[in-house]
Amino acid sequence: MRFGERPGRLVIQANCQGELLLRLLRASPGFDEAWRAELYTNYRRQPVPDESLARCDLFLYQHLGPEWGELSSAALLDKLPRSARAECIPAMFFMHPWPLWCSDPDFDYSDRLLDALLARGLSPAEALHMALRTDIAKLADLDEGPARSLEMEREKEERTSIKYLDFVLANWREEQLFRTINHPRSRVLRLVAEPVLGWLGLPPLPDSAYNAADQALAGLDLPVHPQVAEREKLAWAGRETRFNVYGAPMTYERFAFHYLACKEAGETDFDAWLRVAARRETASQ
Repeated sequence: MRFGERPGRLVIQANCQGELLLRLLRASPGFDEAWRAELYTNYRRQPVPDESLARCDLFLYQHLGPEWGELSSAALLDKLPRSARAECIPAMFFMHPWPLWCSDPDFDYSDRLLDALLARGLSPAEALHMALRTDIAKLADLDEGPARSLEMEREKEERTSIKYLDFVLANWREEQLFRTINHPRSRVLRLVAEPVLGWLGLPPLPDSAYNAADQALAGLDLPVHPQVAEREKLAWAGRETRFNVYGAPMTYERFAFHYLACKEAGETDFDAWLRVAARRETASQ
């Protein structure tokens, strides 16, 4: 896309992956001269101003259905000028390394197994023992969540020209491609950033740019249950693997200990709990 002497106008409506994408775009030496970018975070329900859409040249969005009302993709696309280009980008989600994850709006990184064990009336120590020492496949379905999630991702991928699922499915056992269920790492980010750079008329980025973006946002690597790692033959996770948890290296066992302690204390902000726990563990080393 070429706009003569005036910068192009880029509007992005996306989740936290939009922040990662914009960081990469700004790593291109020609981006700031050629484009003016605005980012609106969908899960925070940030409104996208009509005036921003009216002067938009390229609109990048993750599809939102009619239940989002004025923030829905259909509503926003209807406000674009005819000259604007609109491209749906992936809202990537991958559950396979974390089949026990569940969506609980009141608790970050909720774990179906640990919650079920507590619901039986077990103490945190007993729940931790059960989670680590018994066959978790007998306690929880390890296939249903990832299978359902993958089906939804296939449907979502039909909306965008950017394809990533086949790459992830072919490589996820050999390489840690996601830090959490929806935080992709550099190899996956490249699949999105490269076509977007092309739409912007900018050259590909070097490996160093992707590695820098990945490391800049390396706050939490969600630990993988060791039995899942063994079951799936993961090359990057195991019983003794220490995952980066806000600067503190933690095994899954230590992570689960903090999870259960947070539940026992009646706290709901597990992310904040983890940050405090990480600082304490780092200070004690």
